[in-house]
Amino acid sequence: MEKNPWLQALLVLLVIIAGYYLLNLVWQVAQQLADIILMFFLAWLLAFILTPLARLLTRYNRQQKLPAIIEIYVGLILVLVLVGLLAVPAIASQMYQLGESLPVYISGLPQAIQSVQYWFLVRGIMIDPSSILQNQNVMQGANALGTLVAQNALGIAQFLASAITGLFVVLVLSFYIMLDGERISQD
Repeated sequence: MEKNPWLQALLVLLVIIAGYYLLNLVWQVAQQLADIILMFFLAWLLAFILTPLARLLTRYNRQQKLPAIIEIYVGLILVLVLVGLLAVPAIASQMYQLGESLPVYISGLPQAIQSVQYWFLVRGIMIDPSSILQNQNVMQGANALGTLVAQNALGIAQFLASAITGLFVVLVLSFYIMLDGERISQD
């Protein structure tokens, strides 16, 4: 039976297209699950790091494993809450203030440039850094950047709150991994 070369080329092309399509589907699923896989990995890593501390507490305080793990995680959650309560509003406020005061800083730049120019002139170096500020695009860009930072302060605060929530999920997952990690690895 004689094989048609066009049929073979068509079959090879169809296999390549099907492989590409399958690889694309696998990639899309992996992208969707990447955050979840990262959270489980970070939870395992945290449990791996904190397990010696739990063993130390159970050995020297002669207490059960569960109370030792609870003590560790209560401490971590308190630190997380404290950081969240202190850092998120402070960062959002600072970003807003930076956005508001950036044009003021930029408007004071010509005086700073003149003092730098004088410093160079005293040392015998002849440059003219003030020509940089002749362009009004610098001032307009600084104003636009300041407005953008001020407008996005809330978005940045939301991102930080989301990151803290993800960290909380990692803490909960790592708690269960520490509690039942040996039993999970045996099954």
